[in-house]
Amino acid sequence: MVSSKYNAPPDKSSWQYCEIQERQKWLNELFIEYPSLAEILGHFDEKLTDCERTGKATGMLIIGGSGAGKTTLMNRLKSMGEQRFSRHERDRKICPVISIEIPDPCTPIEFSFAILEALGDADPRGRKNKQATIKAAEMFLIQCEVRLILIDNVQDIPARRAARGVEQVSTRLRELIDKSNAVWVFLGTKEATKVINSDPQVVKRVVYRADLEYFSIGTLAGARLFTRVLEKIDAQLPLAKPSCLVEPKNRSRIFLGSDGIFDRLIKLVDRGWYESFKDNREEMTLQDLERAFRHVHGPCEPTRNPFSNEFSPRQLHLEGEPFEILKGAPLAHKATA
Repeated sequence: MVSSKYNAPPDKSSWQYCEIQERQKWLNELFIEYPSLAEILGHFDEKLTDCERTGKATGMLIIGGSGAGKTTLMNRLKSMGEQRFSRHERDRKICPVISIEIPDPCTPIEFSFAILEALGDADPRGRKNKQATIKAAEMFLIQCEVRLILIDNVQDIPARRAARGVEQVSTRLRELIDKSNAVWVFLGTKEATKVINSDPQVVKRVVYRADLEYFSIGTLAGARLFTRVLEKIDAQLPLAKPSCLVEPKNRSRIFLGSDGIFDRLIKLVDRGWYESFKDNREEMTLQDLERAFRHVHGPCEPTRNPFSNEFSPRQLHLEGEPFEILKGAPLAHKATA
């Protein structure tokens, strides 16, 4: 359920004499794989196999709210693609995995520029006309044997284009998909769905849809899942002793301190273990998390800090509180079992 680019230490006690750099490096590479995420990774691996087998491109759309873990997932997908396809040839460039930023301005031709830049073209804007640039992007996708294309923040396209412009960009994406032999992974918030759905032909090519939802403890299944994630994080913390994460009575405090948002949870824990390390301790306490919460979210009254004894349990959704913006957001209250 937990993996890293580095080998796990044989047991927690092995961290006892490790320096801060080694501990932080381990935590930075940590990847928490919970059930719904594992399912997406399994399907992704199958898509890569299908693409190799059939020679036909396909697309995946991964939707998630801010902080749900899209960037972490994208890095994992990139690593999987590189491990599977990377190789070196002396006489030509092989680039099996590329990541593309949403261009600004967001136009069809800018997507061609973005692909050429991702493939290391020395002069992506130097061709004589638009058609030559488009053809070059399509040709290099094949010549460089691109097998995986990752595009994050797809929701930014509607923000930068009128409705007609979104259709034009979608059409260009469909043409690029057709000219490739790759798995295209689009990641974004729910607004990204508008881009994919704006062209029926793109919909046919990006059939796979999956959600990265926030954690919840509102159901038994959600509470069990959140507990399992905390246990796995604790097992992999670069501290020699178990921390307060594994104590059942603290689960609700940790949930309220992160609002079930993966990114906020990791930021909180990352600072929490460091607070204990600074004090020459090998276990993280609620007091460490109390200080970590103030570090992550800024100074606040004890009554607004879930790890303070003065806090009365509630979600921090009031005006000026850390998770105010999530009030009424449907993703914030769903279980992820």
